[in-house]
Amino acid sequence: DLEFADELTLGRALTGRRAMV
Repeated sequence: DLEFADELTLGRALTGRRAMV
């Protein structure tokens, strides 16, 4: 599902950003 993939991508992006910062 695109929605599922989008959620995973968004979650990973947010986590990555938080981890980076």
